[in-house]
Formats: sequence, C-alpha cells, structure tokens
Amino acid sequence: RNTRGNEVPDMSVLLLIDGSGSMNGDRRNSAMISSVILHEVLKKQGIQHAIVEHRAHSGKSEVDVNILVDFNAKEEEKLNIMLLDAENNTRDGLALYWAEKYINQKTFCDNKIIIVLSDGQPCHDYDDYYGAVANKDTANAAKKIISRGTNIIAVALDNDCDDEEYSTYNDLKEIYPHLVQCKDLKRLTGQILNIVSKQLM
Repeated sequence: RNTRGNEVPDMSVLLLIDGSGSMNGDRRNSAMISSVILHEVLKKQGIQHAIVEHRAHSGKSEVDVNILVDFNAKEEEKLNIMLLDAENNTRDGLALYWAEKYINQKTFCDNKIIIVLSDGQPCHDYDDYYGAVANKDTANAAKKIISRGTNIIAVALDNDCDDEEYSTYNDLKEIYPHLVQCKDLKRLTGQILNIVSKQLM
C-alpha cells in the first residue's frame, strides 16, 4: 500500500554490498559514499533500512555477513559504513537467503526490497562454487525470494569495463531478472536512489 501526506512510506530496504576483494579502490569508496547518502535520505523519509556487506572466506567454509547499519539504527551506527572492506570471495545465494530472512524478521512492511551491489559473478573457492554452479544457485535463490514477496534489484558495477561482452552486467543478467548497469561510479548514488523512488510509485 502507498502512503499519503506525511505518513511514513510502507517500505523497507536492505542494501546488500559485495565485500569481495575485487571491490577495493574506487568501487569500495563509491559504495561507501552511496551507502551514507542512502542512509541519510531514507532516515529523513522514515523508511526502514539496513546496510550490509557480505563475503565468503577463501579456503574456508565460513561466510560473513556484517550489518553496518541495522533497521531502526541509532545515529552513531552510520559510522560503521566507514568499515566497509574488500577481501576474499562471495557466496551470493546464501547471502540472499540471509537477507530475505533478516528483512522479514525485522520489518513488517508490504513492500520489501533487497538492493544488491556487485562487481562480478559469485565465487567461493572453498568448494568450487563458481561459474555455472554458482550462477544457477544464486539465480534460483533470487527467483525463490522474489516469488515469496521480497523484490530484488541488482546493480552491476561496470566502471572500468570497455567490452560489453565481458561486462559485469552481461554476467549478472543470467542471475537477476531486475538489473541496473552502473558504468560511471559518480552516478551510483543517483541510480540507487532512483531504484528506491520507483519502488515507492
């Protein structure tokens, strides 16, 4: 249901950030800046939101999910966004299931959305979780979660890609039915806010 007047929008957002090693440098910095701005905008609008990074440990079975900003966060929690890091691998299917469970446990809005920031296909070298196996697992997870009522929109970070054939967008379009391409990191914040805005319509 949409809200009117000064009512709080019936919506919750979980920003799920790829914390793998390839996200270092400009991508990490842009994700950090976009997260801070998104947090401030959603807080001002009264929209429940969480900002989370995820990674899988290279050579180990462990998967880490770090909650940087929790739903109904205290003011000082936004400083946790500065701890955003880039190392190791990712196991995106498992991270998506975690995100679905978390957003359903913490919020009771009709309109729930997971925004995925990623710069490549899922890969966890612990048990050969990469390529077709990892892509199919993640695609199946996304399909199930969407069918159960939580929307997923992914943003493919392609800021240093000159070849569309080998772009992150091209890789991820087989996984996510709703995908946005970011070729310029300076536009990332605007693209994320645009995703949220469209969900409110």
